[in-house]
Order: sequence, then C-alpha cells, then structure tokens
Amino acid sequence: MTASRLYRLRPAFGLAAAMMSVWGLVYTFPLFVVPLATELHADRAAIAGIVVAILFWGALVGPGLGALIDRFGPRPAVLGGIGLSVIGYAAFSQAHELWQAYVAFAGILGTGQTLIYLGANVLIARTFAGERATAYGVAYAGLGIGTGLYAFGGQLLVDQFGWRTAALLLSVTPLIVVPAVLRLHPGAAARVTIARSPASASAAGGSSEARRGHRAAGIGVFALICFSSLSLGLVDEGIYQNLLPHAIVVGFTPALAALALTAVSLAYVLAQLVGGAAMDRFGAPRTALAAFAVGAVGMVGVVTARSGVPLASVWLLVAALLYGAGLAVLLLVRLATFAERFAGPRFGFLSGIFALAYPIGGSFVVWFGGLAYDLWRSYLPAFGVSAAGLLLAVGALLAVTWRRDNAGETALRKAS
Repeated sequence: MTASRLYRLRPAFGLAAAMMSVWGLVYTFPLFVVPLATELHADRAAIAGIVVAILFWGALVGPGLGALIDRFGPRPAVLGGIGLSVIGYAAFSQAHELWQAYVAFAGILGTGQTLIYLGANVLIARTFAGERATAYGVAYAGLGIGTGLYAFGGQLLVDQFGWRTAALLLSVTPLIVVPAVLRLHPGAAARVTIARSPASASAAGGSSEARRGHRAAGIGVFALICFSSLSLGLVDEGIYQNLLPHAIVVGFTPALAALALTAVSLAYVLAQLVGGAAMDRFGAPRTALAAFAVGAVGMVGVVTARSGVPLASVWLLVAALLYGAGLAVLLLVRLATFAERFAGPRFGFLSGIFALAYPIGGSFVVWFGGLAYDLWRSYLPAFGVSAAGLLLAVGALLAVTWRRDNAGETALRKAS
C-alpha cells in the first residue's frame, strides 16, 4: 500500500487494535472448557452454553445499541466496549459457580464485544467509499491477530499459572489499545454519504408501485445476507469452538491443538487483507467462490486429521491455515456486501438487526457440539452441520452478489 492509502485507512487500524484485544479475550474460551468442566463439575453442553449465551446476548442487545451508535457515534461505543470487556473478563476469572461465568462472560463481556463490533461497522461504512472491503479487511485482521495471539499465549499462561490467574492477567490487556482508539476521529461517523445506483434513484423518484417493488427487493436482499450470516455462524463457531477439544479427543496434545487455533487466526489475518483488496478489484462472486474452495479443503482436513498418522500434525496445521483463509474471506464478503447495499444514517440500527442472524447459527452449533460429545463422545456431528452451513452461506452470497456484479459490468460496457 502507498503511504497516502495507509493514511486514509488509519481509522481501520485503530479499530483493528480494539478488535485484536477484545476478540482475543472472547476466543480464548476453548482453553477453559476442560478446566471449567473439571472445577465446576459441569458437563460439556452446559459449558458450551456460555458461548451460546454470549452470542444470543449480543443479538438481543444489538438493535438497541446500534440505535445509540447512530445517535452518539462509534468512538464512545468502542471505548465503552473495551471497558466492559475488561470488567467482564476479570469477573469471569473469579467465577466459582456456573451462573457467575454466564453473567460475566456472556452478559458483561458480550455487551462490550457487541459495542465494538457495531461501532466498527458504522465507522467503516460511513467513512470509506470505493475501498470499503479493504477497510473491513484491515479492521477485521485485528480479530485474527487477537485470536491467534491470545489462543497460543493464553494456553501457555494456563499451563504455567492455572486458568484463573491466566484469565485475570489477560483481562487487562485491552487497556493497552485505548490510545489507538482515542485517535479515531470523533466526527467520522457524522459524514454520511449515501451512494445511489441509477436503478435505485429512478425507483425512488418513480411511481409508488416501483417504490414498493424496490423496497421488496431490498427486503429480499437483506434476508439473503442475514441467511448467509446465520449459515456462516454454523461454520465459524462450529469449527473454532470445537476444534481444540476435538483435536484432543483424536490424540493431539493441547499445545498442538492450541497451535492449530493460532494457525486459523494467522490465516484469518492474511486472508482479510488479501481478500478485501481482491473483492474491491475482482468483485464479490469470484472472491466468494475462491474462498469457498480453499475453506472447504481446509475444513475436511481439520475434521479428518488423526494423531498417529504420518505427518498428521503438519496436515492439521496446514488444514487449519486453509480453513481460516477461506472463512475469513467469506465473512468479509458478507460484511462488505451488507455495507455496500445498506449504508446510511440508520446503518447502526440495521447492523444491530443484521447481527441477530450469526448468533442463531453459531449458538446452535456450539450447543450441539457439546451435546454430541456428551452423547457420542464425538464432535463429528457438529462438524457435519458446519459443512452444510458452508454450502448454504456461499449459495446465499452468490444469489445476492452475482446478479448485481453482472448488472454492473453490463452498465459499464454500455457506458464505454
């Protein structure tokens, strides 16, 4: 990237720092599944319910928080999200009953995470034009960096100090990124530019029947994007939350399983940066198809890797890299497509509604993974649900983007 482009993207780097720290905390949860089950005498389904709760809580409060962000701007939301995340994670480290872990991790930390997610979406959608996918890629690369660093570093801390001390030490780390968030321009979200296509402009100025048709088409697109988000929740949470305990079940060491999570996160970082630029250049459909091919190969590899087979550890890590890369780009295509179609003065509120979809799929597959282990001592049924989600998500994204991209190319040819 050129120096001028890096300067234009500086708000995205500040958001990347916030996401790095808070998503790092949230996605350390697989490290605590076994210690929590042992110390609190709870089964895996009940422990997995904490992840279900954080997803559903974020969905429940999302529309209200989004409306507040529309009114007061994204920077206070991101700062408030960091504060709540520190408090919630510190409280989680001191939980001695399962309900206390639910309140701290799902309620307090979940609210903080939702504030940061919605604040970042609003700021990027309202600040960037023409390179929105790239900006999302930069910001969400912080998510991958955080999950990788915290998963591997957190496992080392757990091994050295125990899970409570490790969680308490990790809880203060988001405070390090506060200076970067303070540099976010406080008025960035006030500069709202709504770009209309010729079709939408004519529909807005046409007959009431044309406006109704345009509105119905918009609702259909919104529903398809939400469905893709639900399906990607089945993929993302189903693989990430179950990968570590599954790898241990099939014979890998906890350290290697944590390294596989780090590989997912590393690939996520690189793919976010490359995928954003690819989407801006080649369009969403082609980018989504390429990501699907890479992610599907990686998913099969992660699920089928078994300890004791020659080069099994290498294959697990390579498969984790492929899966993380494919998933990251699909999530980016979903988010950038949503922002492109619906950015406007009420984008925070719409983002809150949009955020309802992902937790439905994610929470179900996490709960189902715990239940599958309790019943059959296997996470394979949950991985089967994730595979179905991958197919459904790609189908929905292509249904939204393919026709639009082709229409854009046709208009460009006519203009030339």
